[in-house]
Amino acid sequence: MEYVILYGSQTGNCEQIAKELTSILEPNMAITCMTMNEFIHDETKPQTLFIICSTTGNGDSPDNASLFWRKIKSRKVPATYFQNTHYFVVGLGDTNYNHYCRMGKLIYQRMKELGSQSLGDIILIDEVQDLEEQVEDMYKVVLPLFRSE
Repeated sequence: MEYVILYGSQTGNCEQIAKELTSILEPNMAITCMTMNEFIHDETKPQTLFIICSTTGNGDSPDNASLFWRKIKSRKVPATYFQNTHYFVVGLGDTNYNHYCRMGKLIYQRMKELGSQSLGDIILIDEVQDLEEQVEDMYKVVLPLFRSE
């Protein structure tokens, strides 16, 4: 099974988590890790996408996820665009803002609309709280989803 870890990160937290997850998994399996914008230019569709994305500004996507979001939110994209793929989304945000984890929530919903099957409910991480503890809790849910074939 092919796994790709995608991240959209404005301040670096999502990138750091994505790269840490990749290094944890790398000894056991080949994992590709890239920005969400880099993925949009790759025509091959992996079987499983793990997406970790923050929200910036007034509920906007990070710069390195903006092309990905524009592409998948387009009504021109067929409803089968992500057919035969599975996905899992982690959203990072700040509960002090009105649009807490908005990008993660929007991506989670849109992936489902485009034919992908979710591997579980979205995980929301509040950057105001203890980030390290929340990431450890997220790993307990996420790591079992990656299986060596």
